[in-house]
Amino acid sequence: MKTFPKFAALVALIAMLSVSGCKIAASTPAPDATTPTAEVSFPFETQGSVADLATQTAIANMLLTATPEGVAAQPGDATATPDAPGVDVATNTPAPDVAVQPGVQTDQATATPAPVMPAGPTPVVIRPATYALQPGEFPYCIARRYNLDLPVFLAANGMTIDSKPAAGASLKIAATGKWNTTLYGPLSIKTHPGKYTVGSGESVYSIACKYGDVAPESILAANNLKNDTDVKAGMELNIP
Repeated sequence: MKTFPKFAALVALIAMLSVSGCKIAASTPAPDATTPTAEVSFPFETQGSVADLATQTAIANMLLTATPEGVAAQPGDATATPDAPGVDVATNTPAPDVAVQPGVQTDQATATPAPVMPAGPTPVVIRPATYALQPGEFPYCIARRYNLDLPVFLAANGMTIDSKPAAGASLKIAATGKWNTTLYGPLSIKTHPGKYTVGSGESVYSIACKYGDVAPESILAANNLKNDTDVKAGMELNIP
């Protein structure tokens, strides 16, 4: 039979190959887990070379391991170390001190206190040629105010010491003469300068008469008032 030798030769060849494969596998040492394997080349193009990746990794590690002293805090950096109190993080400059005054708020809505209006200059009292008597005034008051010779003043207006002319009466004022302090006392009745609280029914004219040598217009100027009607009961007036 001719096919048998061919079949036997094929079997023998297979056996030889099997034995040879076992020897090769047994004689080749297994890869050591600690031995670096060869770098595998990718069959496609990467975003960067392995050297570039290694360089970037090294830089990142240096930044992560840098000490706080070696890294300067940048404005707006969320990882920057907070600055000391009183220092502006954005500009690294000391914040300005704000002096808070007692009784004054520091917000923008705070209104500025109204300035105190200064009193006007005290007018120089000059003797007029005539004077219209005002409610609350009497001849003695006018003679003291303008430093008049009382008997001469009364005689010039047809009055006696007991005369009581009504308000509105026009009185003549002499250009010469002065008040006799020996006979009628000092020109000033009340001490001034000072303060006076206006009572009910009082006017700047009647208040001036209480002081003797103080003119109504001087009282108005000392209190920054324009008219006699500005004087009201309960007001505290400065008497010059």
